[in-house]
Amino acid sequence: MTLINSNRQLRHEWLIRAENELGIMDKETVRKRITAAIPRNRFCYSYSEARTYFADVEHSLELLAESIDHLLPTDQIELLEYALERIVNTQDSVDDSGGFRHESINLIRQLYLDAFEALDWSDGEKAGHLIKLMINNDYNLYGDIPEDYIKVVSPRCIEVFHEKVQSRWDQLPPLETEDRVESGRVF
Repeated sequence: MTLINSNRQLRHEWLIRAENELGIMDKETVRKRITAAIPRNRFCYSYSEARTYFADVEHSLELLAESIDHLLPTDQIELLEYALERIVNTQDSVDDSGGFRHESINLIRQLYLDAFEALDWSDGEKAGHLIKLMINNDYNLYGDIPEDYIKVVSPRCIEVFHEKVQSRWDQLPPLETEDRVESGRVF
């Protein structure tokens, strides 16, 4: 017991296991465990520190996957987006030039796809959500949209997605194709 209490990661791991066994992992508890699993302000600058940091994150997320899976799909989506946000924010204090975060991101992405498939949203709602993800997918956290989602949504959802994208495209102002001449200068 002293060993578990003296090691933060080990204590966190056993706490998750105990809570999973007791079945007391509600949305708020899982959110707290995600916060603990992806700590900020760790200041890891060496290759080995970053590798260890993200190995611990991945291990904790693997343990939390079972708890997340028991929640409503909408809660799962919210919590997984929160986990991705936390990983992005760690980049301020963890030098991950070795790319160790990608395994954790891939795990979250797979959980996200599973949750997205389980949503009882209409095709239009799912298509709208995919567009929102695509627009805000700066770090490619959600994968290739819509390609990665084709297996978890209906063909009609993909059609609606393309229709909505085309509609947005059509609303854009036309591109100017000729050089503008202003005060004798070409811009």
